[in-house]
Amino acid sequence: MIQYIETTISASPRNALRIRRLDTRVRLAKLTGKQVSTSVARVLAAALHSGIDSQLCRFAATGKLRPTLAVTELQHGYVPVELRDWRDLLDQYLQARIAREELASAERRGVR
Repeated sequence: MIQYIETTISASPRNALRIRRLDTRVRLAKLTGKQVSTSVARVLAAALHSGIDSQLCRFAATGKLRPTLAVTELQHGYVPVELRDWRDLLDQYLQARIAREELASAERRGVR
């Protein structure tokens, strides 16, 4: 998988090292069942977005996120088999963001 990612993103030695570190974080999160951090989720979004005007691209570039739209994009976009673990962890991150936003909205309305 690393070789696939290195050839599709960039083959420079510095980027190859970054990709290996990212993939290690992804594998560790997958094994432990933990959610990835926002910074890792943004890098995953950069690798998986469907185009420059997409929600995932916007999240990757700015950190601004509309999680429901990003989930829709992620679910309907093409993801190579080699990046499915990345997609799954990004989806998990986005679902958690949706849940947190819904909880915060309910608390603002006084619903518990």
